[in-house]
Amino acid sequence: MKQNIYSKHNWFKLIFFLFLFVLLGYQSSGSKAGRIDKYLQECFENNQFNGNVLVAEKGKVIYHKAFGIANIDPVESLQINSQFRLASVSKQFTAMAIMILKERGKLDYDDDMRKYLPELPYPGITIRHLLTHTSGIPKYEDLCDKYWDLEHEDFLDKKYADNEDIIAMLTEYHPDVLFEPGDRYAYSNTGYVLLASIVSCVSGEPFEIFMKKEIFDPLEMSHTLVYSAIRDDPMEHRVYGYRLALNGSDHLSNDFHYMSGIAGDGAIYSTTGDLFKWDRALYTEKLVSKSSLEESFTPLVLNDGSTSNYGFGWGIDTSLTGKKVVSHGGGWIASKTWISREIEEDNTVIILTNHSSSYIYAIRKGINLILHDRPYSLPKINISHVIGKTLITQGVEAAVSQYHDLKKTMPERYNFSKWELNSLGYDLIKLEKMTEAIEIFKLNIDVYPEFPRAYNDLGDAYRLNGNLKQAIETFKKTLQMDPDNWYAIKKLKQLTEKG
Repeated sequence: MKQNIYSKHNWFKLIFFLFLFVLLGYQSSGSKAGRIDKYLQECFENNQFNGNVLVAEKGKVIYHKAFGIANIDPVESLQINSQFRLASVSKQFTAMAIMILKERGKLDYDDDMRKYLPELPYPGITIRHLLTHTSGIPKYEDLCDKYWDLEHEDFLDKKYADNEDIIAMLTEYHPDVLFEPGDRYAYSNTGYVLLASIVSCVSGEPFEIFMKKEIFDPLEMSHTLVYSAIRDDPMEHRVYGYRLALNGSDHLSNDFHYMSGIAGDGAIYSTTGDLFKWDRALYTEKLVSKSSLEESFTPLVLNDGSTSNYGFGWGIDTSLTGKKVVSHGGGWIASKTWISREIEEDNTVIILTNHSSSYIYAIRKGINLILHDRPYSLPKINISHVIGKTLITQGVEAAVSQYHDLKKTMPERYNFSKWELNSLGYDLIKLEKMTEAIEIFKLNIDVYPEFPRAYNDLGDAYRLNGNLKQAIETFKKTLQMDPDNWYAIKKLKQLTEKG
């Protein structure tokens, strides 16, 4: 009898521990880290993600992992300490350099920028305007597109544009401001290029040296630097950009751009680990006072009394729980990057990629939903990837037919953004498949007839294919919708002069 009672006791004990084991296993696989890992693994397998991710909750890292390749020639795997191009995530560091100089009494936010860059023909623009994207100063990218001559015989002697070139073009060509300073917000890479030049002017040091001495070294960000393609600064773990070919399997290099010698708006390389050190430092006074940090995370009041949800190098918003979050994204060539700091909840998400993919915007949303225990779903598949592969294997008619069919039957599964066909068309131009590109751009106009860029794209395809009459007619249609479209104006002038 005693034996039976003992056996029964052991049996219940075994059942209890088996239940506990299963419960713990379920909790482990169903943990936030487990769900994030499963989510990213599926994105990686769908060719939607290649990069590194760090997620911290309440100040503690709960997830940190690398997915995919760092380079295609030779093929190298990403590591946790891989150094990615941050693109516009660099802006928060440029803003910090200005804040450091301000606290040292070297400048003031309300100083006119011409106090430091007197050659610029734009009065009334302050450092604060540059920091908050409210200066109205025109895009330097448009200036480079218009005036930087890639086909000039001396191009190899001046392969990359730099900050001095941007200032020289603004001075020489003096394009009009977009609006009066402080009237409204308009995201401006130019403003942050000028801020970097102001840092150099005020400190008396090259921008990259000041950043290393005053920010990176003090925070022990040993894998972070301001990179210039002109100097070709060495990096032990540098990541290179790539993209997938239209066939969906071949990897193509995507890392060169002639604007990669410009700093301030981008140019910093870093790691997820170093960016987490940066995140931690922003809860302290290691670099500047808490009052300066609070000001940098405060929306700007515009001239009309309304506010702009951008501080000094940070976008300002609320989290899913209604608390304050500051964040910034970046995109340059193949790099797509993101850092989000829920500063009241002490949660951080850092995503760095080198994959020429727009999926990061959906992926960051998914990770954020998981972090807050909300329902989530996988990103929609870009339709350009699907019909691009079909076009290569079955022809353009099959691709157009597939587009219409999927848009009708599975609109929730695929991303049918107006930029999708734009992207596919220019991929075809690069492959010199001009007839196919023309058909894809025509399709974009059929689907988005009020999209001026679609007409510019078709005009370009006609122009490059030698169909000058059709190109002229198409660029004229662009100007009917957008009379100030400088690209259409420029191309029409060139085409009519030829004709």
